[in-house]
Amino acid sequence: MSKPTLLLDFDGVLHDYHGEYTPDGLAEPLPQARHACLLLERHFRLVVFTSRPKMFVEPWLKRYGFPPMPVTNVKTTAFAIVDDRAVCFPGKWTDEFLLQLRDFQPWWKLTDVAVASPEAPTPSSPSPAQAE
Repeated sequence: MSKPTLLLDFDGVLHDYHGEYTPDGLAEPLPQARHACLLLERHFRLVVFTSRPKMFVEPWLKRYGFPPMPVTNVKTTAFAIVDDRAVCFPGKWTDEFLLQLRDFQPWWKLTDVAVASPEAPTPSSPSPAQAE
């Protein structure tokens, strides 16, 4: 039985990104990103989804000890997408949803959001139901 695919955005999800883009200007990984990928790969086929060139992302992933993951800029069929700029569609185009889109901010632009510290507890493994 094959694992379901989980698309992971690169900037702002794996890579510490705050809005200043250069193709090769790569910072450190976000805290716990590598650890999360090592746990998630038990249940999912992980694919990195990015607009950056593979030639910069693939060596970065290897340098920081991430598990082997294909890198693509093509949105492929997936169980779920983890992205700092995604908005979950509620199934209906309501005024409330349009306002949510208008007011959307990625996590790194929110000043009142507490980012988990490296000391924060992390799950030991994803729920088995996630892999079904």
